[in-house]
Amino acid sequence: MSRPTLPAGFPGVVWRRVETVLAEFIADPAATPAGARRSAPTEDPAEVAEEITHWLDGRSADDLEAVLDALREVGAYPVSLPLLEQAWNAELPLDRLGRVAEDWLGTVLHGLADRDGALVVAHHLRARAIELGAAFAGDLGHLLIDLELFEAADPLVRFAAEHQPGDTALAYALGVVCKFAGDFAGCKAAFETVLASRPTETAAWYNLGIACTALRDWAGARKAWAQVGFALPEGEGDFAAAGEACAVRLPVPPPEHPDANTRRRVRHEVVAGVRLCPARVRLLALPAFAHGFANYGDVVLVDGNTVGESRGPDGEALPVLPALRPMAVYGGTRLLWRAPVEDAQSRRRLDAAARNLAQAGWPVADFTGLVTDADTLCLALHLPPDRAAEAGIAAIHRHAAGLGLTCPEAEALAAAELAGDPPPPALEPDERRPGEPPAATDDAADAPGEDEPAR
Repeated sequence: MSRPTLPAGFPGVVWRRVETVLAEFIADPAATPAGARRSAPTEDPAEVAEEITHWLDGRSADDLEAVLDALREVGAYPVSLPLLEQAWNAELPLDRLGRVAEDWLGTVLHGLADRDGALVVAHHLRARAIELGAAFAGDLGHLLIDLELFEAADPLVRFAAEHQPGDTALAYALGVVCKFAGDFAGCKAAFETVLASRPTETAAWYNLGIACTALRDWAGARKAWAQVGFALPEGEGDFAAAGEACAVRLPVPPPEHPDANTRRRVRHEVVAGVRLCPARVRLLALPAFAHGFANYGDVVLVDGNTVGESRGPDGEALPVLPALRPMAVYGGTRLLWRAPVEDAQSRRRLDAAARNLAQAGWPVADFTGLVTDADTLCLALHLPPDRAAEAGIAAIHRHAAGLGLTCPEAEALAAAELAGDPPPPALEPDERRPGEPPAATDDAADAPGEDEPAR
């Protein structure tokens, strides 16, 4: 291992202890924040960090920064983390404390790929950051926004903006944290403040359009989108209209009972949709993991900053827009049909059944290996709100015959319908928007080519 640049006089014996720690710890972010031990350790990283702290005592902040740079360069996170915590609690100039905070957050978020851990660090930093004043708190808030740790940035930005009301950059940051917190009235007010000083700020107009759309302030949204350059249908009210295909990144709600695997859980899921306006998308696919946030046919509010690309059914590149919150519920029920994998052709037959069901107008997706293990077939079918469960059962029996798929929930729904139990409440008229997926038709009237794309 090549030795990085160290401060003059740094003891070689101490750096050899760092190298021993590196030899005994694999920098494996999927294991634990401290790494995975290859064998019983002979060096305690905390003790090594303490020895470095003793050497740094009375030395310049430049020496501290050089040591932290060296530890970061070689990925000695088990040593640098306790050292960063000690440095944060030391009496250092504000600019140095800012660098310590940035290094600490970056080490956990990027070095260890531990977002939850970075949030813990951010919450730990908050109290002292506020004690250090509005300017420091605001700078840390801006850093947290850049790192997309919006929930951690929120209290710092609000504190700084309250104490520095004339700071336009803080007003912009306030609008951003309000947007991600779902405070769209606060988001709207913040970006109106920004635009009062910077009336040509396109990004501020875009964010104002998102806030007005969320608040169903159609006049305000029309004005904002016009400033951005979007052409909207004429009129004074809602302007939703089915537009181009896109993809949406949905947040996956955390588990009700977190366990040791929570760090490895799926946090986002990308599904297909159709854009209704600059800030709204109707989902045209069934989420496997994010159904606690939104389902097939629902309308979600989306941010304007894309987070990559996805591939459409014909291989075309689709922009991926992050969802902010649900806007309108389509309704219906997600039914999971399961069967054991009988042979090597089971998946092929399930794929064919899914295509036939899609052509018949039923929203379906193959969830095998996603919500079940690889030995269990799983076909998700969305039962539209105006369709009887018996119709869904009949469609499965017709198009997936021979697979042995069963769904106790569908049978229970059909029995309840037969008993005359009241159906779920109908959607309000204003919840049906242009671009809404059509309800499935009777199989006898199905026409190929009119189906909605599967997941």
